[in-house]
Amino acid sequence: MFFKKLIEIVRLSTKPLTIIYPIPFLQLLVFSQSNKSLISLITSLAFSFTFYPAVNLWNHINDIKEDMLAGRKSILIYDENVRRLTIIIVIFLYSISFIILVVSSKSKIISIILFSLCFLITWMYSDRIFLGRFIKRFKDHYLTELISFIIFYPTFTVLIWIFFDDLFSIKALALATTILFFILFGTLLKDIKDATSDRLAGLKTLGAVYTPEKLLKSSFFPLVMYYVSIIVFTILGVYRLETLLSTMPVILMIISFYKLRKVNWIISLRTKNSLKILVYSNTASLTLFIISGFLSQA
Repeated sequence: MFFKKLIEIVRLSTKPLTIIYPIPFLQLLVFSQSNKSLISLITSLAFSFTFYPAVNLWNHINDIKEDMLAGRKSILIYDENVRRLTIIIVIFLYSISFIILVVSSKSKIISIILFSLCFLITWMYSDRIFLGRFIKRFKDHYLTELISFIIFYPTFTVLIWIFFDDLFSIKALALATTILFFILFGTLLKDIKDATSDRLAGLKTLGAVYTPEKLLKSSFFPLVMYYVSIIVFTILGVYRLETLLSTMPVILMIISFYKLRKVNWIISLRTKNSLKILVYSNTASLTLFIISGFLSQA
């Protein structure tokens, strides 16, 4: 029974899927764009695969109220002992990731500062149990939620970069900028599915405050900026010329844009295929970004 519960906790730790965990797009991207070291890749994976499960689990623990309102079934809702165990696991995973960072990082002091910032943001983003009893958690309002993402993802990208290369690199800052635009596309859309439960819980998330149509339309701006950043940093010589391969899926993005515009951005079964194409094109672009990094240094 204990192992069954542990497996369920592991399963929860993989939700939601991100480009950090359980699919390590970010680590592979940094690996492809930096001085390639297999040991650095392994340690960066060990770090992020302990840090980010803690982030996800901590979020699930603190989202029990919203999960109940949404009718979701979770082992954390019905078993208080499992919740206590999960909190212990979260603290353990954060601690292990910190130890891995300190032992493996090339710039320890800066790494600790960046880690502390990432930890604080992810902890306060979800926390309702400790400081969250006195300070409103960041994810409850769309402004603090957006600020959290804007700070966390570039910071975490640079943190991963430190495993591979010198911190003081223009390419590290370029990658952090490009990844931020990529992430903001999904950030604007992620709360749409939870809009009803968020409103019932009294939250002011993007999905609860803005219509799905407005969020979908707005999400194209950071996506366009993602492609623009790749082109601009390639022209400036920060990215190699091969990196332009990752802009090929922009054609699919343009097609999706016009199809969604025709139906006034309404999300329905009619627009399902256009949204799928959009998601697939984003994944294809990031994959080509990684591949182009390897090709440029082959």
